[in-house]
Amino acid sequence: MSLGGGPAAGRRAFALPAGFPSEGRGRIVGGMSDARINPFFAGLACRCPGCGRGPLFGGFLTVRPRCEVCGFDLQSADSGDGPVFFVALVGGCIVTFGAFFVEMKFEPPIWLQIVIWLPLTVLICGVLLRISKSMLIAYQFHFKAAQGQVAAPQRPQTPDERKEV
Repeated sequence: MSLGGGPAAGRRAFALPAGFPSEGRGRIVGGMSDARINPFFAGLACRCPGCGRGPLFGGFLTVRPRCEVCGFDLQSADSGDGPVFFVALVGGCIVTFGAFFVEMKFEPPIWLQIVIWLPLTVLICGVLLRISKSMLIAYQFHFKAAQGQVAAPQRPQTPDERKEV
């Protein structure tokens, strides 16, 4: 099965940057393409981390169960609260410094500050949240991140056991 098959074959809504496989190159091996996908570009474009062409999201922030182009299993993708924390931090800094600058420079009434900065906060956080979630998922798949596990404690070796090795 080549990467060109599937319902979205032949349709491309954007130009793929360097790092994405071209049409017809690569093959699917165990759900992953053997062509290397750049996780930065896959995340930035909100595309499947397996093939780089299928959409990652079914809704605004809902991850699809499978890629519709390559069939890559996306159900195990869990970005958790990581993107929300960084978006709140970055978006909050942008809005806070912007509001502080406007207040010091122009001294507008408070109602105007609310009218300007409240919708801008929602817009900035919404855009950044979608991109940061897709980038985190792409990097999770790229580095094969898995759930952490605690190893069973090992008993210390006796001096006799160390000599045998």
